[in-house]
Amino acid sequence: MAVIDGNVMAINPGEEAKMQMFIWNNIFFSLGFDVRDHYKELGGDAAAFIAPRNDLQGVRVYSAVDLQGLYTLGTVVIDYRGYRVTAQSIIPGILEREQEQSVVYGSIDFGKTVISHPKYLELLNKAGQQLKILPHKVYNDKKEIIELCSSVECKGIIGNDGRHYILDLLRTFPPDVNFLKLEGEELSIEVQAMGFPIEHKHKLCCLRQELIDSFVEARYMMFIKYAAFHLQQLGVKKQRE
Repeated sequence: MAVIDGNVMAINPGEEAKMQMFIWNNIFFSLGFDVRDHYKELGGDAAAFIAPRNDLQGVRVYSAVDLQGLYTLGTVVIDYRGYRVTAQSIIPGILEREQEQSVVYGSIDFGKTVISHPKYLELLNKAGQQLKILPHKVYNDKKEIIELCSSVECKGIIGNDGRHYILDLLRTFPPDVNFLKLEGEELSIEVQAMGFPIEHKHKLCCLRQELIDSFVEARYMMFIKYAAFHLQQLGVKKQRE
């Protein structure tokens, strides 16, 4: 591939090789490295290598929802010669301004500064009804309460074409605590007997959408059976009276 083979000029040629980014045929290319310590607490380069895959899963499910007015980036993740390359379409106008000026929803610094936007709340709330993502509130670094309908890493940018784009969807799904060692939290004895928690090099292990859908469906069935049982008991009680 031209980017890895060095046949495409980087847009930041003065940076270290693993920090370089590229644009070719109106497609943005980036490498799977922790270039600015964004993933330092999550596993460094190991987390940066996994993040594009998780992001791709997020893009896939939001694209499948196909909500009018909400747009994702065309995204491809490529493994080539030991490198993980993410290729994405470019939001119109994004290169004409700084990221801080572009983002109107979410956080660009992993939760320190968090902002929200009413239109994004409306769109993501509608999408969340299908993806089982509830609106929730978080605190920013100023202890202000901010309402979100996604993970805090999710960013919303309004392009020059007026469309509402979302990106950085790597935490669309909940983390799998069976692969995380959390202070003050212990798994059940049965789970520990199976060898969990299994600690990975990174902390970006997420549950799959199929598991979440199956869990919700099982809970619905449990509720229906529970309600039917009590209705039956109520009917028997009335007959006896």
